[in-house]
Amino acid sequence: MNEVKNGSPALDEVKLEVLSKTSIALEFKKNKTYFYYIYEVINNKNQTINVRSVLIKRWATSGIALLLLIGYFSLPANKVWLSTRIFVFINDFTGQIKNMDIEHRKELRFGAPYVSAKIIKKLITNKKIKNTEALYLLIPSTRYFNNKGIKLDMPDPVSFYYFSGIKVVYAQNPDALKANYFIHIAQKTLTIESFRSNNEKLDSINAFKK
Repeated sequence: MNEVKNGSPALDEVKLEVLSKTSIALEFKKNKTYFYYIYEVINNKNQTINVRSVLIKRWATSGIALLLLIGYFSLPANKVWLSTRIFVFINDFTGQIKNMDIEHRKELRFGAPYVSAKIIKKLITNKKIKNTEALYLLIPSTRYFNNKGIKLDMPDPVSFYYFSGIKVVYAQNPDALKANYFIHIAQKTLTIESFRSNNEKLDSINAFKK
């Protein structure tokens, strides 16, 4: 085997190769930050292009959806629904915000039937009936009140109980025979009386059916 001695051509070539590799390594290390910078610039540019493309697609989709909604609610039937259901709610909400009193807001929301139930409940309170849970009140219809010159809009029994906590029954209902109190009208004045006999109850039921 040939030995490599100092100063020989073979040893010089090895030194040059080592120096070349070291030089490349140092140069790469020196410029590594620059390489990373170039990579980030290219990467951010691609991301910017992708974000812009996504935003354009979203705006285009939103614009198409808006046009479809406008066309849909421009149809006559849908326009009526929008004005009678949605816009009415907005107006009611605005009115109720301006009047924060609970009773006033209930009157706005439920209207004349709620007011009528409140009037009759007040009569019961003034009558000082102790056991209101056992009270089963026979009431006439709205038409009966109007014929007597009294403007009341009577709610159905379920709504009446919801508004006032009072159980009521109309004359047309077979359960009218179970009533123990009734509305009495004299000279356009409302009063509440208890039934004194079955005949009085039957007379009141027949009168309220007219």
